[in-house]
Amino acid sequence: MRKILFVFCMVFMGTSAFAQQGEISIGGNITYGFDAKMLGIGPKFQYRIDENWRGEASLNYFFKKDDVTAWDANANIHYLIPLPHEFTLYPLGGLTYYHVSTEVEAIVDEHHTTISSSDGKLGLNLGCGIEYPITEKFKATGEMKYQYINKSDQPVISIGLTWRL
Repeated sequence: MRKILFVFCMVFMGTSAFAQQGEISIGGNITYGFDAKMLGIGPKFQYRIDENWRGEASLNYFFKKDDVTAWDANANIHYLIPLPHEFTLYPLGGLTYYHVSTEVEAIVDEHHTTISSSDGKLGLNLGCGIEYPITEKFKATGEMKYQYINKSDQPVISIGLTWRL
C-alpha cells in the first residue's frame, strides 16, 4: 500500500510542477459504489491542460459496511464540452486502483481472534460528468462512471464541489 500511495503522490507532484501552464482546481466528492453498496468521500485535484482537456486525480474512502472497508485512487482525463447556460459536459477515461479489506472477530477454541483479509486491483474508468459554475471560483459537479475491475466491476456515481485556485 505504501508503494501505491508513493506513486499517487508522485503523480500529484509531477502535475503541480506544470501548474503555471493551466488552471488548477481542488475539491471533494460524495461517492456511491453500486455493487459494493458503499458510500464514500474523498478529495480530488484537477489540472486544465488546455481549452478542452483536463486531468484529474482523486482518492475515495468508502465507509465501513458489514466489516468491509474500501478505497480507490483514480487518475482520469476529461474532454470538456461547453453546453448552453454555462454547463460543461465531459466524457472521461482513466485508471483506478480499488482496495478492499475485511476484519472479523471470531472465537476459535474459546479464544477471541481477529481474521483479516485485503486485496487490491487495477482497473479502468469510463464515464461522463457535468459541471456548473456556482460562482466564479466554485463549481458543482455530478459524475457517473463504470469501473472495470477484474471480478469487482461496478458503476459509481458522485456529486461534488471544486474550487479554482
